[in-house]
Amino acid sequence: MTTDNLSVLDGSGFPLVRLDVGRLATSGIDAMIADFETLLADGTQFALSVRGRSAETKQAHDDQKRWILWLKENRSRMAAVCLGFVSVRDAATDRAVQDKQIAGLQAMLGFPALLAEDAAEADRIAAGLVA
Repeated sequence: MTTDNLSVLDGSGFPLVRLDVGRLATSGIDAMIADFETLLADGTQFALSVRGRSAETKQAHDDQKRWILWLKENRSRMAAVCLGFVSVRDAATDRAVQDKQIAGLQAMLGFPALLAEDAAEADRIAAGLVA
């Protein structure tokens, strides 16, 4: 798969795909949805490694809502190609809260959603999902 046309997601290590939430802040939710549409259209399985705190994106409520609705509408398409989602823990947020949030996300997505202690661990776990 060619990932040259992704604007928010980093597909340089495909099938490991990375999302730095800081890039989302500058590119916007529509660009991220377009990137995921590109991945889904290709149909090649991948795993997602996410770093950065969602608070850094300062997303508007409407953008957050649009993203969640897109995920819900495309749940089965995502589950068919995304082998898992690994996010770096946020040191500023209570661990139990994060564990509950990731469990809810996994239930909503229909594929593994995991937490890692740092970006390197997130990449290792995600790479293991596609191995």
